[in-house]
Amino acid sequence: MPDNTGMARGTLRPIIYFENKVGLKLLAPYDKDKPEIARWIFEKHFKGLGFMWREASTWREWLKLQDDLIKQETREAETRREHFREVYDAGRQRTAAAMMQRRRDSDCSAYERDFIDAWLARAEGKRKALEAKLFNANRYLWAVEQDSHTKIEDRIAPGPDGSK
Repeated sequence: MPDNTGMARGTLRPIIYFENKVGLKLLAPYDKDKPEIARWIFEKHFKGLGFMWREASTWREWLKLQDDLIKQETREAETRREHFREVYDAGRQRTAAAMMQRRRDSDCSAYERDFIDAWLARAEGKRKALEAKLFNANRYLWAVEQDSHTKIEDRIAPGPDGSK
């Protein structure tokens, strides 16, 4: 029994993406049912950079693309995390050294010493909390995990107070 989608059975609206020779995959920006935007961007920019036009049009291809993009993003996030750790630790060490120097000064008050001790004790916990805030993310493809009837408001992450 035919359906009214105009597409072959077992296929879905394609997810358009670009892939280069080393396997880097980038989702193409385009509006639903307007792949000409993606084609124009591909022809003007990405084709010249060695990318190839790709389409994932079956459920299996969608899942594989999602898995590949998650792995790619995880690798990139790990690189960013290592850089963050190096920069954060270097800055923290400079600040801690300056604070310890101040703590050793004869004119440093008991209040300042207590503050410096508390700051040094809290620094590692702050690093972990900041790192979690920067690098924890939900990674998925909207087309795979949502359907076409999902409201745009559902895409917006709630703010810290629960508002959108």
